[in-house]
Amino acid sequence: MASGREHGGTARRTLEKTIGKRQGQRTDKELPHDCAEVHPGSESRDITSERAGFENREEARRVRKVVDHESAFCAAASCVLDG
Repeated sequence: MASGREHGGTARRTLEKTIGKRQGQRTDKELPHDCAEVHPGSESRDITSERAGFENREEARRVRKVVDHESAFCAAASCVLDG
């Protein structure tokens, strides 16, 4: 009587004869097709700063700091006015 392994081997060989040996391709080394590529040497913060219309990332950082501070200030003032 044949063991399960032998049946599996026979089935695999039969399948290989029918469709050929098929091996998948590695996809972990490729960027997804819907992903923008960032070129080596460039940083995301530089790209986002430029696309947001800032001269450089330092200008974007300074604006973000002011906005964050003002948002906190407005939230605190709102609590005082509401309370």
